[in-house]
Amino acid sequence: MNQPSMMPIPGPGQAGGSKSGPAELPGGGAMGRFCLALAALAVGESRIENLPPDSETLRLAAALEALGARLASPSPGLWRVHGAGIGGLGEPPAPLDMGTDEQGFALVAALLAAREGFGVVTAELPGERPGLRDAMALLGARTQAPAGRASPLAIAGARDPRPLDMPVAAEDAPPLQAAILMALGARGQSRFSGQFALAEGLGPCLTLFGITWNRTESHLAIEGQPELGPVHLRLTR
Repeated sequence: MNQPSMMPIPGPGQAGGSKSGPAELPGGGAMGRFCLALAALAVGESRIENLPPDSETLRLAAALEALGARLASPSPGLWRVHGAGIGGLGEPPAPLDMGTDEQGFALVAALLAAREGFGVVTAELPGERPGLRDAMALLGARTQAPAGRASPLAIAGARDPRPLDMPVAAEDAPPLQAAILMALGARGQSRFSGQFALAEGLGPCLTLFGITWNRTESHLAIEGQPELGPVHLRLTR
């Protein structure tokens, strides 16, 4: 797996976190990769610390670059991401291979669905992913995959993303993260219902990026965002 290109990136914007240092965010690699995807949708440069360059992170970083974000990892665990903005990601020149990473597959599929254009994401995953494809259909995207398989998944992104209103099962952590990415580009409020717990760090992560959200016992509400601000954060585990 190749490291992300070391393209020059403009100086940092006013990221979430204090001027004296990064905001601390609980969560491990999975939360860090979700933040990496959010940073690709922000305007300006985000910095994420303590995110090791494992195979899942490198594949996601390569996919984000193929979509038009600019990433650099000048030292182990440190990532600088210059995002393309909500709706600003482009068409990948080739299928985006996420290996065996369930989370990466869901996040990249969501990013492809939430902007106008075509793309293909692949992964070595068993079975179908009906929940993920149902969310993309609600958004207004069109998808196609071989019968009984998750991949290769061809996606024609939504021209005018619609808010989502759908149930989420307790075990659906990657699809929930993906649905949140889709909801950011929609006009209005998306609602995810069910008795599910938010992953550690998810709420603070959304707040750091300036996302308007609300959690009750029965649902999670996400407001569509015209723009996300950059962040500077450090994962605490």
